[in-house]
Amino acid sequence: MENAYNRRQRRNDPKLKLWSSVGIMLTYRCPAACACCYVFSAPDINCPGGEMTPEMAWDCWKATRELNGQNGSVHLTGGEPFLRFELLRDLLQKAHDSGIGGLEKIETNAAWCVNDQITTERISELANLGLTKLQISTDIYHQQFVPTENLQRAIRIATEILGPECLQVRWRDFANDPVHSELFSESELDEAFTLALAKIPERMVGRAAVRLSHLVKQQPYASFQGINCRQSHMAAKGVHIDGFGNVFSSTCIGIITGKVDNDNSLKDIWLNYDFTQHPIWSVLTEGGPWLLAENAREQGFVPAENYAGKCHLCYSVRKWLFSNGLFPDYLGPAVCYGQ
Repeated sequence: MENAYNRRQRRNDPKLKLWSSVGIMLTYRCPAACACCYVFSAPDINCPGGEMTPEMAWDCWKATRELNGQNGSVHLTGGEPFLRFELLRDLLQKAHDSGIGGLEKIETNAAWCVNDQITTERISELANLGLTKLQISTDIYHQQFVPTENLQRAIRIATEILGPECLQVRWRDFANDPVHSELFSESELDEAFTLALAKIPERMVGRAAVRLSHLVKQQPYASFQGINCRQSHMAAKGVHIDGFGNVFSSTCIGIITGKVDNDNSLKDIWLNYDFTQHPIWSVLTEGGPWLLAENAREQGFVPAENYAGKCHLCYSVRKWLFSNGLFPDYLGPAVCYGQ
């Protein structure tokens, strides 16, 4: 009830959930440029300020535990967090020395696992500092850029060092029978992506909205009327925080819910957050992406006839708003919109 929105609700009304799972985005950079990416991570992106500082990363970790106690968990992600290996190591060292706890996992695509020595050294070092789980991303999209031998090396060595219970492979069936998509032509990629999307749908935001949305069934613009995001937003227990200090609800990266800085910790932001006062979330929770698009039409936005889903529609409107300099404090950064 300490949250600004929750204080105004009656006892039995739905409440905004605590942000108990925090993804600390150490970087937007990545050795891959996957078609499914929620942003536009790539090896050569120009994102000044997008690198998480050690101070901010540690403050976000501490704030997660302060807000949630023993129920607060963090996962270290990117981009590719192993591009910031020294920061990974130092964060785990601080967590180990302080006994703060709360590490859920570290995510990686295993591109850095170029030989047995470096893979063993890094995983062993992090394991000694309390690495609880390593999540390895593997699918038709990642393997376009990450050599299969790197992936399989990471799985083998992580299993030996951490044990199978501390290793999560997403997705295991693909890792067991990988497809060498790095050799595919564009038409072959489209065919492979279409099959993958039929099996496991992707959220059509970021690069996925550009590269994959045309490969799935389209829905008429008008069909999204009346579909809002209120329940999912209020129930979202997870947030991501990037190097700029931007706080994003769940995987809706690109909508700035609040900003961590010297004056505002994650706990401060949650306590003061009222989505009905947010210029983007207030619209999405009332009338969904369709209402956001209708509002944007008054300023010149022209919706397409069809979209691949409500997230695709939402992203398309937000990208137009961002590109036209609207809501600069609530939409960004540019890497989320391919700019």
